Amino acid sequence: MENNTSISTKTHIFLTHNIKLIAVFAVGTLVLGGGITAAAFGVTSYNAETTSLCASAAKASTRAAARAQTSLAVSDAAVLAVAVLELPAGAGTSTEYAARAAVDAVPAVDEVLAVDAIEGVDAVAGISALEAVPARASGAELIGDVSAATAVLEKITFTAVPGCADRDQVASITATNSAATIATTTLNASLTVLTSDFAVFQTDETARIAAEIEAARVAAEIEAARLAAEAAAQEASRVAANQASAKKATNSGSSSDDSTLGGSGSSSSGSSSGRPSGGGGVGTGISDGTGCRIDNGVGGFYSC
Repeated sequence: MENNTSISTKTHIFLTHNIKLIAVFAVGTLVLGGGITAAAFGVTSYNAETTSLCASAAKASTRAAARAQTSLAVSDAAVLAVAVLELPAGAGTSTEYAARAAVDAVPAVDEVLAVDAIEGVDAVAGISALEAVPARASGAELIGDVSAATAVLEKITFTAVPGCADRDQVASITATNSAATIATTTLNASLTVLTSDFAVFQTDETARIAAEIEAARVAAEIEAARLAAEAAAQEASRVAANQASAKKATNSGSSSDDSTLGGSGSSSSGSSSGRPSGGGGVGTGISDGTGCRIDNGVGGFYSC
């Protein structure tokens, strides 16, 4: 009886111990299985997130590449445009934009009223107010800025899509996109400055050429007026000379006629005093009521 009780007790203790081991083993198995499941879920989530990041980076890369290509095309067109010398609307031919000089900044100047000199103080001349003049780079410098920004952007190589499989590639694509965005922004800013300054340059050149044309027109009119006045003076001088010559000729002719008339009177007077020597021709007797006169046949008369 005593032995049976001992055996029963030992059996109970053994079974109880084994049941505890089985329970611990079961719990351990559940924990291990849960860890494996959690690890598997974590890997799947990480991979899904990597795929999403790659897709986002790829889309950003496509947009960045498109913006870069647009800016590069605009850059090429702008550099060609600023080399054109023909002004819009047929306004003429400008100088080279690349030779456009830089301008240093000039601060504004307030108006200064003139002050008369007083004892111990010199006079101060008045100064009109002047607006500030901003600095401006030369045409060559602005073209150089665009060329430099273009070269930086052209060196950026965008990853082909698909080309992303892990986080390192995501980081690389993102870095490229960031660099491209900065380079594109810099190029666009340089292009804005260049195109704006070139527009001002063309406006200035159009005004300059128009002023030169107007100055040439005025000078031509002045020269034409001078030549016309000179020609009029020469014509007046010629007319005056001709009038003087005609008057002199008229005066000479009048003197000659007077001499001729005086000689004829003397001859006539002499002829009327008697018969002409060597004459003797018989003329026609004519009476004028005062006496008898006979034509001598040579244009004169003698008394009967």
